Amino acid sequence: HTITLTVTNSKYCTNTYTKNIVIDNTIPAASFTNSLACIGEATEFTNTSTTPIGNITQSDWIFGDGTSYSSTNPSELVTHTYGELGTYTAKLRVTNSNNCISEYFLKSVSVNPSPMASFLVGNACFGEQVQFTNTSTLNGGSQIANYLWDFGDPSSGSNTSTDPNPTHLFSTTGTFSVSLHVTNVDGCANT
Repeated sequence: HTITLTVTNSKYCTNTYTKNIVIDNTIPAASFTNSLACIGEATEFTNTSTTPIGNITQSDWIFGDGTSYSSTNPSELVTHTYGELGTYTAKLRVTNSNNCISEYFLKSVSVNPSPMASFLVGNACFGEQVQFTNTSTLNGGSQIANYLWDFGDPSSGSNTSTDPNPTHLFSTTGTFSVSLHVTNVDGCANT
């Protein structure tokens, strides 16, 4: 395109300057995908933006909860933890190596409640099965779908269980670190 600038002073003297500029189609297209968003857990954001020429050199993220993040590494896996339930509008704008900037790509992110894992332990006597009672709560979320127990006793030969209320025969006396990992129907989890 040929751009011309003409200026005139108060004495009606004029001068003109002309310059050719090239406008090419190098505007990048911002886009991203995200993992399931659960309250208090890191949500992963993957930059899937493209540019017809050059490289993506800057990514500007707005997570919709008053926080933002900028990166010069387009392949960086960005994580963000939402602290409250709700639906947030996450945004991404990218810049390419020609300094062309995309429009914001907007996407709704629904933050789901996570269950709260907890359990009780029955009498723990060596040589007897120990009863574990699941007391996990839904915490406002969907039904718990999966239970994964780790009894901290790998030498027992059966160190894990997927039962909601399992028993375990410990291989020796001592102190064992037992954990319960629960996942709800929506895919949110807690340990």
